[in-house]
Amino acid sequence: MFHTLRSKLVLSYILLVLLCLILLGLAAGALITRVQRRANLQRTQALAILLARRLHTWAGSLDPQALLGRIKREGERLQGHLLILNEQGRILIDSKGSYVGVRIPLRNIPTTIDAPPTILRHTFADGREYFIVIASLPPPPRAEAFQGRYLGIALQVREVDPPWRELFLPLLLIGGGVMLIAIAVGFVLANSIARPVREMTQAAQEIARGNYQQVIHAHGQDEIAQLARSFSQMAQEVARAQRTQRDFLANISHDLRTPLTSIQGFSQAILEGAIRDEAGYRRAAEIIKEEAERMATLVEDLLELARLEGGQLELQRERLSLKDLLEKELTQMRHRAEEKGLQLQVSLPQELPPIYGDSHWLSRALANVLDNAFKYSPPGSSIIVKVSHVHAQAPHPAPLPVSFGPSIEKGEWVSIEVRNPCEPIGTEELHRLFERFYRGDRSRRRSEGSGLGLAIVREAILAHGGRVEASYDAKGGEVLFRLWLPITS
Repeated sequence: MFHTLRSKLVLSYILLVLLCLILLGLAAGALITRVQRRANLQRTQALAILLARRLHTWAGSLDPQALLGRIKREGERLQGHLLILNEQGRILIDSKGSYVGVRIPLRNIPTTIDAPPTILRHTFADGREYFIVIASLPPPPRAEAFQGRYLGIALQVREVDPPWRELFLPLLLIGGGVMLIAIAVGFVLANSIARPVREMTQAAQEIARGNYQQVIHAHGQDEIAQLARSFSQMAQEVARAQRTQRDFLANISHDLRTPLTSIQGFSQAILEGAIRDEAGYRRAAEIIKEEAERMATLVEDLLELARLEGGQLELQRERLSLKDLLEKELTQMRHRAEEKGLQLQVSLPQELPPIYGDSHWLSRALANVLDNAFKYSPPGSSIIVKVSHVHAQAPHPAPLPVSFGPSIEKGEWVSIEVRNPCEPIGTEELHRLFERFYRGDRSRRRSEGSGLGLAIVREAILAHGGRVEASYDAKGGEVLFRLWLPITS
């Protein structure tokens, strides 16, 4: 019966409310008993003082037999016993005649008629337990006619405390009403929790079947809503990863097919004798060598990228002068810029703190970013490189739309920005720039290279504990890449 999450939640709500009702009923019963007992005893104390004064008057005007008759009649009006006790606490008169001669231990007895009566709790030999309210009696006008010193009113404990039967029905009705409300609220709350969980379960089953376009609609800011939104993001990431895998297989097949076709064609031409002169042999050999080197480079890049992504590549960290490394790499890039008709504008601080890192991978990351800028910048345009030393506590540039790595919150960082003009880049394409083999649409399809450059940049910078960001300015027609490297002492 209780196999679903909703039924278990409803049951838990009902049990919790039932437990609270039981505890509340017990507490309310104890409180009502205490209040009712106090009120009854206070009324009995006032009555004891009144009767004590009356008895003082009767003792002066009535003979012993008439006095006894009057005491019995007054006692009949009471629920309990009207008692007359001597100095030692022995009962001289009992309006019901049950406990005459019994001695009651007296303590803290009032000495005057105006003093508040004392309340004692006593159990008689027959097992009945009584509250006994004792008031002091003044000496009677005729001592020979009356020997009583105290007046007592004995009420059985169960008569003072409110009967539970009178409380049970109201408490039961109230509890039943509260339980019905709790069940209704429980169903509503349970459904609000179970519905998104049920939707996530169905979405997970659809993802297992290969349908990755799953979105869970969540409302509010509670944990379930956050989980639903996180699940939707995960589904999108799974879909993106699946698409990336398909693109990866398609691109690797394409990039390997081209050199393999060239190698196969020229080797077949040599074997079949289609090439007869020495220059033809040399040209065929050069092409085969170039295509083989291209394939080797592609495979090596793939292996290194896989090791970077898997954390299996150990960086050779050492204390580096980042300024020297940047100047060396930028000097080499200036010659390429001149050959392509591009202008390289560099803003480099006079002083940069040293960092700990792998010079090979840092140089390669910077070279890949600049190489990407050279490929997609139109001739005659400018590529701007800006290097800054940034304290996290001080004002620093706002994060760019696409980012990977830790946030810039503590410590010191070096920011390396590369800005260049290029053809428009859509939002979806901007997010995919760092995927393996992604070369996008339009100009990227006509570009040279394996499509691994920016993926290697991302993994190399992340391996150094840094951050990679990218954005596209549609108004200026420029793409901006920003690399963050932490400065460690």
